[in-house]
Amino acid sequence: MIYTDLIFVFLFLPVYAVLMLALRDRYEKNFAAVVMSLIFFVWGRPLYYALIFLNIFTVYAAGRLSSRSDYNIIRIAVTSLAAASALPAAIALASDNTVKGAVSAFGVLLFALRCGLYLRDAEDGGERNIINLSVYLMSFEFMAISPVLAYSEIKEGIAGRKTNLAMLSGGLERFVGGLAASAILGDSLERVRQAAL
Repeated sequence: MIYTDLIFVFLFLPVYAVLMLALRDRYEKNFAAVVMSLIFFVWGRPLYYALIFLNIFTVYAAGRLSSRSDYNIIRIAVTSLAAASALPAAIALASDNTVKGAVSAFGVLLFALRCGLYLRDAEDGGERNIINLSVYLMSFEFMAISPVLAYSEIKEGIAGRKTNLAMLSGGLERFVGGLAASAILGDSLERVRQAAL
C-alpha cells in the first residue's frame, strides 16, 4: 500500500484518523499507530513482518546497550544488519518496475536508515519503551512528514502524543497537498517509465 492508493485514502486513512481521535491515552495512540503502520507497510506482503520485527527488536536491544564501552561495534553491526536485511526486500519491491514498487522500496530503505539514525543517537541505555521506538522506526505518518528526522528530534512528540480536531485538520491539509503533488509526480514518472520501455 502507498499513500496514493484508493484503499489508503478512502479506507485506511479515515479509520486511522477516527482511531487517533477516539483513543485518549498516548500509549493507546502509539500502539494503534504501530499496528496500523504494520498493516500499511506489509499490505499484500506478509513476509515483511519478519523483517520489521527482527529489525525492531535488534535495534531496541542494541539501543539498550548504548552505555557499554563496546557500543560502537554493536551499533555498526546492528546498523549493517538492518541495511543488509532491507536491501534484498527493496530490490524485490523495485523489481516489479512500477512507481508503486519503487516507492515501497524507498520506504524499506528509509526504515533501515531510521534504524541507523536511532542507534547513532541512542544514549543512556536507549529508549525504554519499545512501542515509542516502533512508532519512530515505522510510523507511516512520520515517514510522510519527514523520513530522516533523528529520534531525538521527535522523541517528545511521540511520548506526549496528542490529537485533536485542529491538529487533524492541519494534518489533512498537508496530506492533501502532498497527495496531490505525489499523484502528479507519480503519474509523470509512470509515463516516463512507460516511454522508456
